[in-house]
Amino acid sequence: MTEAQLEKWAKGEAKKAGVLMYKFRSPNKRGVPDQILFYKGRTLMVEFKSPKGGGRLSPLQEKEITLLRGHGMSVAVVAGNASFSIVLDALIEGVEI
Repeated sequence: MTEAQLEKWAKGEAKKAGVLMYKFRSPNKRGVPDQILFYKGRTLMVEFKSPKGGGRLSPLQEKEITLLRGHGMSVAVVAGNASFSIVLDALIEGVEI
């Protein structure tokens, strides 16, 4: 499964669960997470990685995720269906990630 296929599958799962999932692009900032999920006032940013790649982040992605978390944002790195399901459940249940 490619990263794009994982994101497409995840978007369907989020929609089934009543979670809004928007592609996040920042024209002037590289390394930001791929998607933002919204559910009942909660927000979660998700960086998708190819399951084949083992979820490895680039140094720039690591820096941006650390910065976002330092500002109180919830950010998850997902490298497969199972890990997305866990993250989605946590968002819905209001569990801190």
